[in-house]
Amino acid sequence: MLGLTSRSFASASSRAPLTLGSLSLQSPVILAPLERVSDVGFRRLCFSQGAGLTWTEMVYASELRPARGNVPATFIDTHDPGTLTGVQLLVDRTAARDDHGVRTLRGALGALEEGAASGEHPEWANIRAVDLNFGCPAPSLARRGCGPGQLRRRSKVRRLFEALVEWKRETPLNVGAVGAKIRLGANAREQQFQVYLPAAEAAAEAGLDYLAVHARHAKQKSRDEPTWAALKEVAALVGRGAGKLKVIGNGDVNSAEDVSRMLEETGVDGVMVGRAAMRNPWALRRLCGGGGEGGERPTAEELERGIQEYQEWAGSRPATERYRTFHKENFARLRKEIRR
Repeated sequence: MLGLTSRSFASASSRAPLTLGSLSLQSPVILAPLERVSDVGFRRLCFSQGAGLTWTEMVYASELRPARGNVPATFIDTHDPGTLTGVQLLVDRTAARDDHGVRTLRGALGALEEGAASGEHPEWANIRAVDLNFGCPAPSLARRGCGPGQLRRRSKVRRLFEALVEWKRETPLNVGAVGAKIRLGANAREQQFQVYLPAAEAAAEAGLDYLAVHARHAKQKSRDEPTWAALKEVAALVGRGAGKLKVIGNGDVNSAEDVSRMLEETGVDGVMVGRAAMRNPWALRRLCGGGGEGGERPTAEELERGIQEYQEWAGSRPATERYRTFHKENFARLRKEIRR
């Protein structure tokens, strides 16, 4: 096995590390949960370039049942204990008969414990964090009242936060941090009424370790300009005193300059990176404040080492073909760029 571990990043970082709960992160730059992208090989590569924490692809809480077979296992491929990895859950049953999602959440969390303890999914013992998704903008979820549409229901959201915090205190899993990711609302009107601020207060009051805030509402596209001023509002509201809720900013962080500017201008504790790392995992070493032989672009030798290790990790463990297809095409593009 090749040695693309966090040691390749190690002391090159010039950014202060970040603590979330009991987790000590090597940098304040966190990899976003990336649908159809985030598998064990990709996360290992990003962690080796300095990412402080990585996430699996989002998992529907209602589907997380060991008795239902291997469906969620393809997403929760936490086979590498050396890569700090969390699982993101979307509570997709929010009706009163499900206690507005609390029963669904507790069932999913219990399934994680059962899968690890039974030996059916021993890799789940490597889960180090759990995140609740209130940011997925899919219209199908909006119609069901999931994701950003839940934010205006502060009391119900808070109960989900409290259930997660209570579980963290009692679980035998080695989970060091729990939190949530939100948007600024389900639409422009909700952003105007700042529904994200009561949600942030609820997160702090419930005792979450962090809150990641995507600085767009759910109707906006990635090409639309994010509202970083909202990040500053959240950080000013909940980011005070010992044991404060850590705030992670997200939205148009594509360069080392963007990382520095977001940290300085908004007062957030860390930043979440998605598209920049998806296009080029080696860009993370600059975003995280480190160095590297080839700067933001890998050298030919670095790329080939990374491809080989990705194939060793992703190819020998359960995963869906969609991950490998994406990375095969992306690595081919990087090869062409390096040869120019």
